[in-house]
Amino acid sequence: MEQALNLYLSEAQLNLNNQNYGKAYAFFLLVLKLNPNIKPQIKEDFSQAWKMWCQELYQLNRPNDLFSLYEQGCEAYMESEALHLYMGCCLHQMNMKFEAAGMFRRALLINKDSHEAFVNLENACRGLVDSWHFAMLNDTKRNKIFNNAIRVTLESMDWDDCILDIGSGTGLLGMFAVKNGAAKVHCCEISEVMHSVAEECIEVNDLDEQIVAIHADSAKLSVGSDTETQIPERAALVISEIVDAGLLGEGIVDALDHAWKNLLLPSRNGGTVLPHSATVYCALVESEAIFKKHTVVSAQCLKNILVTSGVGHDVGKSKCDMDIEQNLPFLKTTCDIEPYTSERLKNIPHKMLSEPSKLFDINFTDPAMLHRIASGQHMPISVDFHNLCDGNVDGIVLWFRLYLDADHKHVINTECGSNFCWDQAVYPVRSYAVASNDEKSKVVIENRLSIQASDILRAHFSVHVDRFQLESIDKLSFEMQCSKTYPQILSAMLTKETEITEDFLHVVIPEVQVSRCNDTGYSDLYVKAVCQHVASNHLPVLDVSNGLDCMSLKICTSLPDTVQVTKHCQTAKIRESYEQIANKNNINNIAFSDADTVVSRTPKFDMILSDIIEPSGLISPNALSMIAESKAFLKSGGIIVPNKVSVQVQCINSSDLLNKCMVTSDKNTLDLKIAQSINHFRVSVHSDLNMHSLDYTSLSNSANGLIFTLNSDDNLQDQNHSVVCKIVTTGTVHAILFWFVINVMDEDCIDTSELNNHWQQAAYILPETNQIAVQQGDEVVISTTCHNDMLLFSISKFG
Repeated sequence: MEQALNLYLSEAQLNLNNQNYGKAYAFFLLVLKLNPNIKPQIKEDFSQAWKMWCQELYQLNRPNDLFSLYEQGCEAYMESEALHLYMGCCLHQMNMKFEAAGMFRRALLINKDSHEAFVNLENACRGLVDSWHFAMLNDTKRNKIFNNAIRVTLESMDWDDCILDIGSGTGLLGMFAVKNGAAKVHCCEISEVMHSVAEECIEVNDLDEQIVAIHADSAKLSVGSDTETQIPERAALVISEIVDAGLLGEGIVDALDHAWKNLLLPSRNGGTVLPHSATVYCALVESEAIFKKHTVVSAQCLKNILVTSGVGHDVGKSKCDMDIEQNLPFLKTTCDIEPYTSERLKNIPHKMLSEPSKLFDINFTDPAMLHRIASGQHMPISVDFHNLCDGNVDGIVLWFRLYLDADHKHVINTECGSNFCWDQAVYPVRSYAVASNDEKSKVVIENRLSIQASDILRAHFSVHVDRFQLESIDKLSFEMQCSKTYPQILSAMLTKETEITEDFLHVVIPEVQVSRCNDTGYSDLYVKAVCQHVASNHLPVLDVSNGLDCMSLKICTSLPDTVQVTKHCQTAKIRESYEQIANKNNINNIAFSDADTVVSRTPKFDMILSDIIEPSGLISPNALSMIAESKAFLKSGGIIVPNKVSVQVQCINSSDLLNKCMVTSDKNTLDLKIAQSINHFRVSVHSDLNMHSLDYTSLSNSANGLIFTLNSDDNLQDQNHSVVCKIVTTGTVHAILFWFVINVMDEDCIDTSELNNHWQQAAYILPETNQIAVQQGDEVVISTTCHNDMLLFSISKFG
């Protein structure tokens, strides 16, 4: 047997060296079968053969063989961190994030200090459970109102009536129904992850005999008992809370329309719905913050070009809109649009310009009304705004009152000052007036919509199955009886008058990029850096910043005779937009590359420009690796801009922050055990925070946690640093708040925590076991690690 063992081991090594990984792996399995004691000796080579064979099977699109390979690997080396880690990576690439998360957790059980496994787990969990689930489950007031409404509704029903919870999430409302006397509840959830969480929650709360969890779209449900997507009889009560900031965006109309037709008892036989109805309200709002998220303001490098966000661009097809499309042909766009965005309005600077006006009443217990909306037959609606304040209308804000019962005793109100978990829906507004110079030309005058107290505004909405669509606004003042404003949010490059032609350029970019384009202080510092570095004509510059911004364009128009910029675009679509803008403005000193462009690695650039920090407050994905790779393109003496980026860290206490990213206590869900099950899918790094509106207590002064010196030879991808911080306030450290100071050049800095720039901030939520109690005067050590573009933190008391 020893001779056969040596022969198989030699064959395994030979095939591994010759990159015949499938054969190598097969021979290693034979070796282990003959002599299991050899495991420690061949572990590294086995793992290499297993990993490379996995990679080949993935590339060959053989998932079943890949899963079998993993099972075989587990039988041989269940304790191998690398085995679970790499299988998780393969599953993540196959968009099986739920399964990938399980693999990364297995790797962390083997090695709790594995940065690789932790970072991959964070990436897998991000998006598996939307963060609003945590805020909603922590909303004790909302939970009590639903629980009480369910209890009152069930008092008028038979105990054995069938109850259906549509869009059940964790199963919370279905569990409320059982706790209040329901004998049988069916919880229907379309998300695989949330269905899995619900099953676990139902079992943990010992309710699995009364509650059936169904993994399906409710539109696929029927009455019967033959399949897993059937309920045994028509329900007497449907509970559904699939509502978003704009009320209809999560599909409640479609779901209840189908339920009344196929799943619910007729109302004459006792069938009903919870919630019962809703009233939608709206008001006019002025907010420069909203304006600058959706409209690029006047910029010389974007002359005669409209650059806007992808929110609210749908002009509509009514007769009056056809006229405006004919006059303003550049408004037409084929891009996907969003009718509104959502904001927690109380957290951003704004001024209300009108009193609330009722927009719409919807009755969820009226099947005929739901059918009209679901089939697109509902008539358009209008709302008038009187008694206005002087100002600029930057948006229409929408919210609702959700009546859970017919008597309106149990109400959820999502108005702007509300403490409920919902944001408000915001429809950004732009104003365009059209006039004729002669028969052949049109002139557009672009303004923010200015109003006076004596004006009356009438907003026109169409009603769709998943939204209220703002179509237009009439300004009914005496002076402008025929003026019409359209919710295009179309941009502000037109300062006075511009002749309109059929090829007038309109570019649509994400709203975070609109905010960046409007951050003139940011782009001006890059222009200044290039000016300082100019040593000769046609200074070659490489720009590897993400997305579309004004930086390269502003450099080219400011220094047309002295620089030659190459803009690297992450996608062909971004490249096309840049090329259109450059051609429209006759910018000749810029060239473009994208992922499909083969670029010579011959050093040829004097400067490389990067935007290492993304607007969300995190390090941009692949930014550090992009900088490292780009250094091969630098001439001797060339520099990278920015020169240095410092991570600023601060200990904070914030229940507000914890409520955004985890269920903090089962008391919030009225003692139903949910926290442990759903918190498996929490993430530690929480971005897009506004530290100026976040409710938190600073427990320490800020300090430099880590410094990236981009022009050094340091390995930017793997760094760590520890700093001692003085505690200034007694409390418990819940999180490390972090932001950045960007040294564009040595003397020119940008602090991303300051107001009026385009960045948000981020925080690292500490594990419960590391949320230490501190006293004023204590000193703590904050350790910062960068791994694969993600910042990780830990804290301990000094000494």
